[in-house]
Amino acid sequence: MTVEQTEQKIQNPFVEATEEDSRLKILVFGGSGIGKTRFALRFPKPVIIDLDGGSRRYGKEFNFSRLPHIETVKDVENAVNFLRKEKHEYKTLIIDPITKFWEMLQEEWEQKFLTRNKSGKGFKFEYYDFQPNDWRHIKADLKTFIRWINQIDMNVVAIARAKKEYKDGQFMVPTGEEVPDAERNAIFEFDTVLQVFFNAKKEPTALCWKDRDHHLPSLPTEFSFTYEAIEKMVGKGTLNRAIKFVKRISNEDIDRVTKLMEQLEISEERMVKQLKEKDIADSIDMIPEKEVSRIIKGLEKMLKEKGRDDR
Repeated sequence: MTVEQTEQKIQNPFVEATEEDSRLKILVFGGSGIGKTRFALRFPKPVIIDLDGGSRRYGKEFNFSRLPHIETVKDVENAVNFLRKEKHEYKTLIIDPITKFWEMLQEEWEQKFLTRNKSGKGFKFEYYDFQPNDWRHIKADLKTFIRWINQIDMNVVAIARAKKEYKDGQFMVPTGEEVPDAERNAIFEFDTVLQVFFNAKKEPTALCWKDRDHHLPSLPTEFSFTYEAIEKMVGKGTLNRAIKFVKRISNEDIDRVTKLMEQLEISEERMVKQLKEKDIADSIDMIPEKEVSRIIKGLEKMLKEKGRDDR
């Protein structure tokens, strides 16, 4: 490092901390028949990605919208991308159950590996046996999906089935505890995690596993599993707050950015990494409109400098 470099004034990268208007992002898990779907449908203006058809019986009881046809992972992703990118009036997104989405991801990747990895160790002609390194692809897809739904300016209620926990290193030896039936790290992606069960009086009860949401500073360890209890603790105004719509990059500008990246030999992976590091977006198509002009000008400047260097 030269003397000139050490003497240059470094711009302050920090900003004053403020209290942000966060949304409720909650994972609810438990056995069947305790009312997880009915609980979620009580939230303001809900839209549900119903992966096992459990909401069909509630059409007359609650006012909500649902995704009518779900066959592939892409169907689910397209629905979430609509909520991320387009203007709408929904206030609550329900994923019911996220357990099923985790299973769909595994089925999708099994088909991919059956097609691509015919010489791999996991290839068994009619089915594929996942290898240890294969799971990183499936887990990465789930993590990206959860990040998408958590970035939406909506309340999010993800529902999971419950499964028995088994002791590490001991084959099929249960611990007596129940955990969400999903990828084991999924609980870390939500602000609030509730286990629901029937207490000794056969009353639906919620056990708070985790809570890092500042809207719930005094969330009790155990409380009645009702929407009214959550509304009382979080606040009706918070749950009903109008969404803040952020206009995103147009298709024309996506084409422009992509073309400049090709000319500069910048991979999409590298571009997305830079967008994430600067807290702009987690994908090119999610770049806010207010950032587009600056990004394009920056790429164009890099292209001009590259042209001068090539001469």
